[in-house]
Amino acid sequence: MTGKTKKKPSWWMIPSIVVASVAALTALGTFITKSSDYIELPEAVAATQVKNDEQDSAIDKLTAIQATWQDIYQQQQAVPDIMVRYHKRQKQCCNASRYHCEADEHWYTCQ
Repeated sequence: MTGKTKKKPSWWMIPSIVVASVAALTALGTFITKSSDYIELPEAVAATQVKNDEQDSAIDKLTAIQATWQDIYQQQQAVPDIMVRYHKRQKQCCNASRYHCEADEHWYTCQ
């Protein structure tokens, strides 16, 4: 036989060869995993966009409801211009913007 024979590595090199092989396989696995994440990224972005649109719609509805209730609250807090009471089977009114309407002389019969 005239071919060259392969020389075995020294015993002290075997652990480093094993570690290098494991590191290479780990790097390859990491590359494959990260690549699959990038491949699936457009679908994940699209799903997130749909969810964001749904949440934006819900927020818009809640904002409109809040504005409505805020208007109602402000109307309830405002002092009415005319106060109405029923006294001796008559509807009586008082101009609340001018008087405190505590004394009977500020009340008048109204329609």
